[in-house]
Amino acid sequence: MCFGALQLANLMARRFHLMIPLQIVSSCAAKGTQETTKKNLAISGIEDAESEDGIVVFHAGTDCSTGKLKTSGGRVLGVTAVATNLEDARDKANAACDKITFPGAFWRSDIGCR
Repeated sequence: MCFGALQLANLMARRFHLMIPLQIVSSCAAKGTQETTKKNLAISGIEDAESEDGIVVFHAGTDCSTGKLKTSGGRVLGVTAVATNLEDARDKANAACDKITFPGAFWRSDIGCR
C-alpha cells in the first residue's frame, strides 16, 4: 500500500512540475535615453496583444490623464507571456510586442535566449 501511494505521489509531482507555467517579460521601450525619450506619443495595439491567451501587458511609462494612452517614459510597457516552455513564452511575448505600436517602440527579441 505504501509503495502504491509513493508511486502515485511521485507521478503527481512529475505532472505538477510539467504543468508549472513559465513567464517571460519583454520591456517595450521608447527610443532614446531617459533624458531624451520623447513623451506623449500615442500607443495602440495593447488590446489586440492581450486578446491572445497567456498575454498580460503591465504599464510602466504610460500616461492616460488626457483619456488617451500615451508614452511618458523609457520603459513603457512590460509585455508578459505565460507558456509551458521557454520557447513558446518567447514566441508569444515577441508576437504580442509586434502588435503594440508607438513611434520609436522597440524591444529585445532575444530575452530568454541564454
